[in-house]
Amino acid sequence: MFNIKKLVIKIAIFVLNVMYLPFKCLKTKHKLTYISRQSDTPSIDFTLLHNKMKELDSDLVQVMLTKKIGKGIMGKIKYGLHTFVQMYHIATSKVVVIDTYIIPVSVLKHKKSLKVVQIWHALGAIKQFGYQVIGKKEGSSSDVAYTMKMHNNYDAVTTSSKVTAKFFAEAFNTDISKIKVVGMPRVDDILGDNRDTEVLDRNPEYNGKKTILYIPTFRKNDTVYTEDIIKLVDTNKYNLVIKLHPLDNTVVDDKYLVKGNFTTYDMMKFADYIITDYSATAIEASVLNKPLFLYVYDIDNYSEIRGLNVNLTEELKTSTFKEFKDILSIIENGNYDFKSLEAFKNKYVETHNINNTESVCNLITEYLK
Repeated sequence: MFNIKKLVIKIAIFVLNVMYLPFKCLKTKHKLTYISRQSDTPSIDFTLLHNKMKELDSDLVQVMLTKKIGKGIMGKIKYGLHTFVQMYHIATSKVVVIDTYIIPVSVLKHKKSLKVVQIWHALGAIKQFGYQVIGKKEGSSSDVAYTMKMHNNYDAVTTSSKVTAKFFAEAFNTDISKIKVVGMPRVDDILGDNRDTEVLDRNPEYNGKKTILYIPTFRKNDTVYTEDIIKLVDTNKYNLVIKLHPLDNTVVDDKYLVKGNFTTYDMMKFADYIITDYSATAIEASVLNKPLFLYVYDIDNYSEIRGLNVNLTEELKTSTFKEFKDILSIIENGNYDFKSLEAFKNKYVETHNINNTESVCNLITEYLK
């Protein structure tokens, strides 16, 4: 059957490559460009890398291109124009670092000298993504993924464990030799100084009570179930903080939202108990050695529509529950299984005891030579 959508995409990619030709004629500079559409501001990974690379190589030109695709027609038009800015810097850089799928990086034919390093925006891959979920309810169609050359042109993908390397190789449809177990800068931030004083200054009502932090994953076609948590947590005894994914449309009362510009990592360091589900936040939180729980009330359905790389009910079976009352019981009784958490951390964050930022910078430096 004739697929007009596929044809339109192919024509658009051809036109984009023609427009890219003049940029490719420009001289390559001793330049490192960071590109993201996750946020309009640099991530902690990008910030740490930028600062360390500045320290290691004072002659290096560093360019930060962080811009989300805006809502509506105008938002998409503005991002389309921004794509030409990306093309210029890609063509004139020795190395490009990205943290998500970036269209011009994957669909364009680049100079052979260009190196692309993917620093994915999640430390691990508890839930499946990319090519692992093609054809599934929460994934892309096969036609779109392959026609758009999803995750093409990567020279290296960083990760924090050999186990995750296998998952990333499948998700990015790339050879496992390109997955480099060199760590992720955010691990250094998670293990770094906290902002507890600032959190309390903006949220004085948190004083004197232990904090339960709930960080649910983004559900593409659904909202997050928060009713049991809100109903069962005694807010006279605990602070309940719900930190939603930026794209999540779940409506939550403001009293459960932290006031102030604090990241998920800030709140993980502040919290006494951390609750998530299929999010890589579980892997990130494990390095803090705090009671970590997985609230997987919809695990049967989620496994079907998305798929999981990690068997949570086996690997963290003493802290993974469908019912929130079971989590609250452990919090109340104080009988958390730290031994299982330690095993989980050692398996998925092999780099928790090294300088992750420096390790990734060493990889980038090799590509800059």
